Amino acid sequence: MALDPNKVNENNGGNKKFPPSPYVKYGIQEVKITGAEIKTASTGTPKIIYNIETVPVKAEGFQGANGAEGQVGSVHTSWCKPGSAQEQEAFGQLLTFAQKAGVDTTTLPVFNDGELQKVLDTILPMIKGKYVRVKLTAEFYPGKDKEGNPKDKFVLHFARFKFAESMDIAMKDTTLSFDENSEFDMDKRKLKEAADVTTDAPASDLPF
Repeated sequence: MALDPNKVNENNGGNKKFPPSPYVKYGIQEVKITGAEIKTASTGTPKIIYNIETVPVKAEGFQGANGAEGQVGSVHTSWCKPGSAQEQEAFGQLLTFAQKAGVDTTTLPVFNDGELQKVLDTILPMIKGKYVRVKLTAEFYPGKDKEGNPKDKFVLHFARFKFAESMDIAMKDTTLSFDENSEFDMDKRKLKEAADVTTDAPASDLPF
């Protein structure tokens, strides 16, 4: 599924149109990384949070967040315990993004386990601002809107497998695919877990 931010949304009423959201969604997107940071859990385990922005949106009425020309958002890696498969996956995603952006990665040094910050500091300047077509998956969790009403929210991730390709490939020829019915592309396990918890459960059993 390719989401085109340049197409406005029409409500079921038929005539009223709304400009695209200033925030990027899951699916196949063309993005650049504008920045990144490492967040560390209380256990000391880190993960990378990338700031991304899509190609400029030209749809009438679009207003980017903080003056952005495209839709913006954040992409999270898994928590990366040093030496873990998740850390290797985060390394690999960063390298793949760089390669699809046209960066020569053959001269990069060998990185050791636990050097996530060093990897990011080395590669981020090489890829910052370069567009790559990516597959963004969504991990949903229960949340609330500004009025405190229940509203499902989601965290974006780069797909675990085949998540990026060069912008030199025309969109009509893309090899990336997104399936809204796939539990891998649309992970709703946390929503189901929350729904399975009832107020009849003992307080000590509630997950919050």
